[in-house]
Amino acid sequence: MISKILQKYETPLYYYDGDMIEENVKLLKDSLLCGSTLFFSMKANPLLGLCQMMNSLGCGIEVASKGELFVALESGCNPEMIIFSGPGKTREELEYAVEKHIHIINVESLEELKIVNTIAEEHNCCVNVAFRVNPKESSLKLKRGG
Repeated sequence: MISKILQKYETPLYYYDGDMIEENVKLLKDSLLCGSTLFFSMKANPLLGLCQMMNSLGCGIEVASKGELFVALESGCNPEMIIFSGPGKTREELEYAVEKHIHIINVESLEELKIVNTIAEEHNCCVNVAFRVNPKESSLKLKRGG
């Protein structure tokens, strides 16, 4: 089958076996605890068609930029199934994510958390955030009650 595809199309060529992807997703899902959700990381491969396939298999999508978020939404992914991760997110990207009501934004710093909070206040909404902390490298000092 691959040789027929190579005869028809020029190289370089990326070939994805949908049946194998579906089989691997099912295997992963069956290995997770009940109630867990599998998320496809777009940085691995930001193709619209692949995102559509992952949606159809019940996976969420993890994005790392406004462009990836746009593609995830264009693929038909429910915003409640999108996580925005990664360092260096701009205010514009964070505002876009808040406007689209995605599931969660993984914040990387107190400064980023403050920006998300400001945007949420401006849009009069609540935003789900996860705060990523590396205790060995963090100089973060949290105070009780404040």
